[in-house]
Amino acid sequence: KFLITLHDGKFFPKVNLSNIYETETLLDRATLKLNRLQALGCLQNVNDALELGSGNGEMLYAKGFDDINLTCCDYRIERHKTFEAKMLSKGKRGQFIELDIENNLQDIKGSFDLVFSSSVMEHFRSPESTLKKIYNKLSPGGMLYADFATFGAPYAIHRKIFTGIPYIQAFVPDH
Repeated sequence: KFLITLHDGKFFPKVNLSNIYETETLLDRATLKLNRLQALGCLQNVNDALELGSGNGEMLYAKGFDDINLTCCDYRIERHKTFEAKMLSKGKRGQFIELDIENNLQDIKGSFDLVFSSSVMEHFRSPESTLKKIYNKLSPGGMLYADFATFGAPYAIHRKIFTGIPYIQAFVPDH
């Protein structure tokens, strides 16, 4: 009830989440990620890239990864299979692997010029150990790009996105 009271439009703007997982919205989000990586110079001289926490796997269909062998991984593959069924005509640019990143990252074969993730690191129980595993997957001279929630993590950024309320994590305890 508290959240509904705050979120009735008087205190914070209403957020329309009805299309957050629609195909075009996901592809738009993938394009924004790709543009950010390009602007930061993360895609220069990259042949092999690994995305951690790929969700639906929309990066596999983003324009701009044409010359990069992209591996996407997430702990559940169901969302990707649903998304992939809608995208058959687009042409996939790599592979999607179902994987517990924190415990089984070493199972992915090979090394990567770029490892990137968005809003994933705050979910690891042992981020330091996981970062060491990520480092071991980098090619010599490879790069890790990660953005993540910092205030009140875990789930800090997700709570703001899904409620529209800044710093909502200060009011709602972690579960």
